[in-house]
Amino acid sequence: MSETAPLPTSDPETKPTPVPALPVRPEIHSAQSLVARATGHRPLHHDVLRTMGGAAGGAFLAEVVGWLAGQGGAGGLSFAMMTLAGALAGLAYRPGGSPRSGLLAGALGGLGALAASLATAWTPFAAALLGAFAAPVVGSGERPKRMALSGLFAGAFAFAGLQVGAVVLETGLFLPLVPAPLAAAGAGAVVGLFVGLSSAPRHLLPARDPIEEAFDDALALRDGELHELLTRALGQYVGLRAALPSTRESGPTAARVSTEVRGQLLRVLRIAEDCRRLDDQLAREDRQALDGRIEELRAREASTLDETARRTYAEARGTLEEQGRALERIERGRERVLAKLHANLALLEKLRLALVQLESAHAERRDAESAVVVETLDELGRELDITANAVSEVFAAPMAPPALSPRV
Repeated sequence: MSETAPLPTSDPETKPTPVPALPVRPEIHSAQSLVARATGHRPLHHDVLRTMGGAAGGAFLAEVVGWLAGQGGAGGLSFAMMTLAGALAGLAYRPGGSPRSGLLAGALGGLGALAASLATAWTPFAAALLGAFAAPVVGSGERPKRMALSGLFAGAFAFAGLQVGAVVLETGLFLPLVPAPLAAAGAGAVVGLFVGLSSAPRHLLPARDPIEEAFDDALALRDGELHELLTRALGQYVGLRAALPSTRESGPTAARVSTEVRGQLLRVLRIAEDCRRLDDQLAREDRQALDGRIEELRAREASTLDETARRTYAEARGTLEEQGRALERIERGRERVLAKLHANLALLEKLRLALVQLESAHAERRDAESAVVVETLDELGRELDITANAVSEVFAAPMAPPALSPRV
C-alpha cells in the first residue's frame, strides 16, 4: 500500500469486498454517459444534412399522401407536421443505433408543429412551443439550462423555417424544374436547413467539460474540509486533462487514463456526497441534549428507592449511552473517510506527475514510465475501493439499539 494512504479500513492484503451501492444524487452521471456527452457530438454539417434529408422525406411523404387522399397535394398543417417530424428524426437518428430515438424525435416534431399551428396568432408563443418540443432533441445530453437555451434557439429557427418552406411550397418555386412531390421535398429541405442550423450553438459554443459540470453543484455548498477536498480534486483533474493531449503518442496508456480517471473523479464526488449525508445525520443529533438526558437518568437512578425503577432507569441510561457511542463511531468513521480522501487526492497528484514524466521521457524509457502511470492508476482504484468500504461501514453502524421491554 502507498505511503500516501494512511488509516486503512481493512487488511491491505485482502481484496476489498463489494459494498452495496449507496443512493447518489441524480445529477451525478456515470462515467460512460459523461464520456459520451463529451465525445458524441457530430460536426455541424452532418446535422444540417440529416435534418435537410429528413425534412425533405417528410415533405415528400406529405405531398404523396395528400394526392392519394384527393387533396391535390400536401396541406399546410400536414406539410408542417411531416416536415418537422422528419427534420428532428434525422437529427436524432444515429447510424447503427436503435430507431426508437428517431421515432420519438419525429413524434415530438409532429406534435410541436401541431401545437404551434394552434397558436399562429401569437408568433412568439408558437415559436416557444416549437422550441419546447424540439429541446429534448437539439439539446440532447446537455444540462437543463443549456437544453432550454438550445430549445429557444431551435424554436425560433424552426418557426422561421416553416414560414419560408410554406412560401416555397405555395409559390411552386421548384415546380418548373421537378414534379410536385420533389418540389415539396425541396421546400421541406429548406425547412430542414433552418432546423439544422439551429444546432449551431451546440457546435460553436463547446459545452463545458462534463466532469467539471458534475462538480458544480457540490462546490456550491461551502462546508469547510469537504469543499476544500472537492476543489483540490477538480484542480487535479484539470491538470490531468491538460497533460493528456501531449501524451497521445503513448498510445493505449493515455487512452486508458483519459477514460478511467473520469470514473475515479466521479467516485470521489459520490464519496463526498455520502460524507455530507453523514454530516446531515450528525447535525440532527443534539449531543449536548443527549448527555443531559443521560445525567438526568443517572440522577433519577441514584435517588429512587424502588429497585425495579432503578433497574429501568439504568437500562434507559444504557440505551442512551449506546446511542452516544454509536454517534462517536460515526464521527470516527467520517474522520477515517476524510483521511482516505486526502490519500486518494495525493494519488491523483502522483498520477499527474507520472503523466508529466511520461511526456518528457525518452523513447527508451517510455515503456517504464507508462508502467508507472498504469500502476498508479490501478493503485488509485484500489484505494478508492477501500474508501468506499469505509463509507459503507459507517452507514452500517447502528444508530439505535433494540427497544427496551417494559419492566414496570
